[in-house]
Amino acid sequence: MEFDPDNARQWAIRQLDTRHSTMMAGVSYQRITDIGAFRGEFSGDTLNTSNGLMATLAWAGQIVAEPVTIYPQAGVDWYSDKLARYYYGISERESAKSGLDAWSPNNAFAPWLAVAADWKVTDNLHFYLQPRITFLPSTIRHSPMVDDNVLADIESGLVWSF
Repeated sequence: MEFDPDNARQWAIRQLDTRHSTMMAGVSYQRITDIGAFRGEFSGDTLNTSNGLMATLAWAGQIVAEPVTIYPQAGVDWYSDKLARYYYGISERESAKSGLDAWSPNNAFAPWLAVAADWKVTDNLHFYLQPRITFLPSTIRHSPMVDDNVLADIESGLVWSF
C-alpha cells in the first residue's frame, strides 16, 4: 500500500502527506485438507514506516485443468490501528493544512475474495495472475482519503522453477 498526493484529483487530498509502502515480515502456517488449504499469517512492518501489524486468515481451493490451475480464495485481513492510521488516517496537522476533518481509524477487519490462475507454460516456467477484491470496513471506508467501498487489484508474475 502507498499513497502519493500528487496523483490525487482534489486539492485537499493533494495537501496530505505521502504514505510509503513498506516491507512486512512474519510467520505463516498452511494446512492442506480435502476441502482446500487453510492459511494463517501474522506480520509486522520491518522498516518502521507505520510500525503496524497485519494478520490474515484465508481459504484456497484448487481446480486443475491442465495446463492451467485455478485457485478460488476467500479470507479476511486484520490491520492494527497503527497500520490503519498510517495509510488511511488524517492527522491534526494534515487537517489544518488541507481543511479535511482529522481521521483516526481503529484496527480493522477487511474481508476479501480472489481467484488465482497458474498457467504452466513449460515444465520450468509458470505465469501467475490473481485479481482480488477487498471489501473495506467502515473504519477505513469513512476516511476522507477513501472514495469507494472496495479495493480491487491484480497481481501477476512469472515463476521459474529449477
